[in-house]
Amino acid sequence: GKLVIWGDLTDFSLPNVAMRCYNTSRFKRGQRAGFRMTAIDGGTGEIENSAELVVHVRHAGKTIDLPMGWRGSRPYPADEYAKAPVMMWTAVWEVPMDAPLGTVQYSVTAKDKFGRTATFEPFPNLLSQLTIVE
Repeated sequence: GKLVIWGDLTDFSLPNVAMRCYNTSRFKRGQRAGFRMTAIDGGTGEIENSAELVVHVRHAGKTIDLPMGWRGSRPYPADEYAKAPVMMWTAVWEVPMDAPLGTVQYSVTAKDKFGRTATFEPFPNLLSQLTIVE
């Protein structure tokens, strides 16, 4: 089977910040934009944890590569999450304070131990794009 990747954007504010880890594609300057992805073996439907994922943020005329970290099944306090976020990779991009307002293009690429590759891009709809707002 093919390697399949998918995921979302979320607020990755540091602990003790109200309203953190919520899904959003709108970020203010200085805010931590979080990328959450997973990789699946398209043949078995199982998580392919050998995959290496990289986020490619295209900003200010250059591409910033953010290697994603495997979170695996790291436990969390039961009162913080109803169900631990598991089997995913994460990366964070802190929006620069001088970032212009508007959309920021990004993609995620993956490669596993079998040499299979995959690419993820958000829907072209403006509402799906990472957008810097005031």
